[in-house]
Amino acid sequence: MAPTPQAPFPPPPPEGSSAPPAHLLAGTAYLGLAFCFVPTLAVLIWQWADKDIRFHGLQALAYGVLGIVVATIFPVLSAFQAVLLGDLLGGLLSLVTLTILFLGYILMWVVMTYRVYTGHSWVIPVIGPLIQKRWLV
Repeated sequence: MAPTPQAPFPPPPPEGSSAPPAHLLAGTAYLGLAFCFVPTLAVLIWQWADKDIRFHGLQALAYGVLGIVVATIFPVLSAFQAVLLGDLLGGLLSLVTLTILFLGYILMWVVMTYRVYTGHSWVIPVIGPLIQKRWLV
């Protein structure tokens, strides 16, 4: 499913303002996926009032938690594959599946970070609308 296009972020703050532009803070929230969620949580705490930054921070947090859940469940599924299909075939299938999942996760993370840093928005198909309904009231 294609991402839902959104309007770009608001213009940067006027000259003399000490606040960084919203798209830089939102992009920093996505960088938190690579650094144990520390930047994500810092941006969320610091700029909770801004809806765009809050949305991208929560979406990055949810995406990271989803990655952790999949990485936790995958070894159990791999063990079942090995039992059902045999060690060699199950192991190869697990390796191919893990590689595809990992590369897809990293590619989507890079695309989200890039799009937000360039001033566009990105909504993950299932996670994004849930966050918009629940946390952006």
